[in-house]
Amino acid sequence: MQPVLNLNDERHVYNMLKYKITNTNMQEILTKTIIGKRFKLLRTEKGISQQEASDLFQMSRSNYSQIELGKQFPTFETLINVARYYGKSYEWLLHGNDGFASNTINTKINLLVAELARQVQIVDETTKKIREEVKQLKLANNAIEI
Repeated sequence: MQPVLNLNDERHVYNMLKYKITNTNMQEILTKTIIGKRFKLLRTEKGISQQEASDLFQMSRSNYSQIELGKQFPTFETLINVARYYGKSYEWLLHGNDGFASNTINTKINLLVAELARQVQIVDETTKKIREEVKQLKLANNAIEI
């Protein structure tokens, strides 16, 4: 997963120093920024514009843009609508973790591991057959030489 906030971004560092942000304010700004980056990531992955997204979520493009820029928090209704549209949970939008997504990933991993085990078994069985055929060919070759 890509980092959601680049602390090397001079604009963020400048703003932090300029306003002498307290820990509480810092957390709020980071949270807004992170949520905004998640909104933008989902929107761009889907290939839609800010205008299309704002129309989908029944808000002005300016308001949507402010959320993506980390200038304001989305309403709870907007969080739910965005989460539903993109197939995420509002917990993922807010915190970056999603029990449902984790379970889905674990399920996919388990299916891949099971398929890999099945393929390894096929390779093992094929290898045994080849060895047996080679053994039979050697025996047949030795019988011909005698």
